[in-house]
Amino acid sequence: MSPITDLIRPLVEVEEVGEHELHIFLSRTEWEGDLKLNVALNREDGLVVKSSLAARGLFAEDDRWRAYADFGAAYLGPPDGDEELTWTIVRGGAQYFTPEILGVRPLLWLGGELQHRQRLDLGLLTYQWESLRAALAVQKGLGELSYIMLGAGATRERLGRLEALAGEPASTRYADTRAMALAEAALVFDEEALRIDQRHELVMEGWYLAPSERDLAWRFGWRYQKAWTYGYNDLIARSSGALMGGDVIFPYDEPVGERHLRGVFGRVYYVEQVGSAAIELRLSVTRDVLKLGLFADGAAFARDLDRVFAVSFGGSLHALVTQMFQLNVYIAVGYASDGNQGHGFSVQLKKAF
Repeated sequence: MSPITDLIRPLVEVEEVGEHELHIFLSRTEWEGDLKLNVALNREDGLVVKSSLAARGLFAEDDRWRAYADFGAAYLGPPDGDEELTWTIVRGGAQYFTPEILGVRPLLWLGGELQHRQRLDLGLLTYQWESLRAALAVQKGLGELSYIMLGAGATRERLGRLEALAGEPASTRYADTRAMALAEAALVFDEEALRIDQRHELVMEGWYLAPSERDLAWRFGWRYQKAWTYGYNDLIARSSGALMGGDVIFPYDEPVGERHLRGVFGRVYYVEQVGSAAIELRLSVTRDVLKLGLFADGAAFARDLDRVFAVSFGGSLHALVTQMFQLNVYIAVGYASDGNQGHGFSVQLKKAF
């Protein structure tokens, strides 16, 4: 075995194989009670743990339900002072889908989110954002994983505990209850694929907030992924973006760092319009257990009245942990057309099967 394989052996399951191998996979559907767990570490969000559980048969044989919970923590503080470890995001919710009625599934969606984050570009050392949502919707299944969903409901929003860097903060306290409409579509083109982290998929989502104390606001977002496999080597292409308009309050702003540019510009750019594309090559060192890679991300976004173009690129390491989770480590450097430069890293742990 190679020195790299010897180094990684304590962390992942690596074993020598002969000329032939036999792989047996037991396929499970989305609704059979599997717990999904994703962990991420980066400058933008700190350490974030995301979990979800989906199953069927809660009240009826053909009903379905899903519950999710996220938690994040990071070091926050003034640019020239000491940082303290604090929570940054708490998110949770549940969805209940009734049995099909006339070809669609009515559903009830309850969710909430707490943000405790930093926006130095707005002069905010920290702020707290609270959002509670309740919606009724209908979902039309296009397959086991593909669907279209439309719904309407209400959201309760509150912005407070603003701590300014100096003087008065640029934003003020705010609280309101608003009517909302939402839509979501997911198209999974390879529903039988074994690797759930490399599915060929297109996901689109959007919402509309009716005018109240603030004028109307809307958002449309998307993400796309396609992976090609050559033996144990992978080529992965991705695209994502967000468009917002109207009177959008700043906690809804899209962070460019990490979501669109891996490893760089965390807590630097927050925008209402961004589009990005990424390409990644993973070369096998030991089957699908250990791989080394190269990646490049590019993003275009509007900042104030200027259009900014930025790139992130570097090397990566990928390991299959306990034959269930995919560990991805990215080391990146980044450059932006407005003169910003940066370097950093990003770590992801995702369920692979």
